[in-house]
Amino acid sequence: LAALKTLLYHYTHKEHIGVFTPYANRVRPEVNSIIGWIANFHVLGTNLTGNPRFSELLIRVRESVLGAYAHQEVPSSLLFVALLQHFEGQLPKRLFEIPTINFGLFDRTRQQPPIDELEVSPVELLFNSADPASLEFAIIEETGALNIDLRYPVDSFDVKDIQSMLQNFLEFLTVIVADPETKLLDFSLPGSA
Repeated sequence: LAALKTLLYHYTHKEHIGVFTPYANRVRPEVNSIIGWIANFHVLGTNLTGNPRFSELLIRVRESVLGAYAHQEVPSSLLFVALLQHFEGQLPKRLFEIPTINFGLFDRTRQQPPIDELEVSPVELLFNSADPASLEFAIIEETGALNIDLRYPVDSFDVKDIQSMLQNFLEFLTVIVADPETKLLDFSLPGSA
């Protein structure tokens, strides 16, 4: 997530970056008998001011994630209610002009629990977003590898730009693993300007 936020920082030159992420753990026992995915979406904001080292950004992102998870039972819809109240019922138009970035980390190394006489396997779903500027990054951990799945509306983005972004992300991951003490503005990626 910190690597993605730094990549977005290089593309947008914005020091405050937020992404949506689902949180689907069931912390209340009364919902355990309900079938289906019970999820809430959190906005994980991070302040990238001060040109921090990547290792410092990891700490900032960790604090943001833990803070959001500490309030996981608060529905994200309450955020919009609070925003409406704050802006006296008139949300700024620019709030809806911001591209939506969704991020998820999935572990496919764990075995699915057995269900009597039922075979369970993952199903790939087609991406259909009402938001024409939505990007969905999924980092999928599988045996011995991390795979990146980037979904985007084809009417809004050029495939070459998306391929360039993915290539930049892969190059960026290589750089930060080699030297996590590098400051964010010292990273240089082709095509990120």
